[in-house]
Amino acid sequence: YFHRYYRLVFPILFITFIGLFLIKYLGDGPYYRRNWEFLVEPCKTKWWTNLLFINNIYPWENLQECLPWVWYLANDFQFFIVTPPIIYAYCKRRTAGYAIVLLLTFASMLVIGICTAVYNIPITLQGGEINSGDVLYSKPWARMGAYFVGAFFGFGYFELACQDKYPELKGTFMNRMYEALGCSRLRSILVAIFGTALTAVYVFPLRNYYID
Repeated sequence: YFHRYYRLVFPILFITFIGLFLIKYLGDGPYYRRNWEFLVEPCKTKWWTNLLFINNIYPWENLQECLPWVWYLANDFQFFIVTPPIIYAYCKRRTAGYAIVLLLTFASMLVIGICTAVYNIPITLQGGEINSGDVLYSKPWARMGAYFVGAFFGFGYFELACQDKYPELKGTFMNRMYEALGCSRLRSILVAIFGTALTAVYVFPLRNYYID
């Protein structure tokens, strides 16, 4: 944990220092001062939230964050904190590890769905009854789904890469799935088509929205 923390915190300290004390001297123009004040002003009172990696939760309002573009570092660190216990559970019992990451992934989907319905947030996250960034965009419950999907397939890759070293991994579900796809070009093509179709279901409505 400490290694992860100090690897991230010093770059944030450096950027915060530049934002607070130097950025006002690095440019000029009619919009320059207004823009840097808008981005850096919260740092005068909220700089410490970046050092604790809670800036995506406090302050709650997305536009009140100190250096708002570093919101994902907070998400990344928060997810990292809960990852070692999940790995420990996986090492003790593989099904437990998979169950936890699937549960967290579906929990993220459920919370996103509830927030979308309650606050009438459109698919583009633009408009709606509230600022979507305050409840979804930078919040961990909206981002943890993608992270734990990666953890799910990370477990699968570990089983694939280490099956020769650990023979008990040879018969796992993920290895059987990899073997089934690897032995059949047709199956691989069908999976690729299915993934493309799922992407199109999301992308095409967005395209029509921006064209209109």
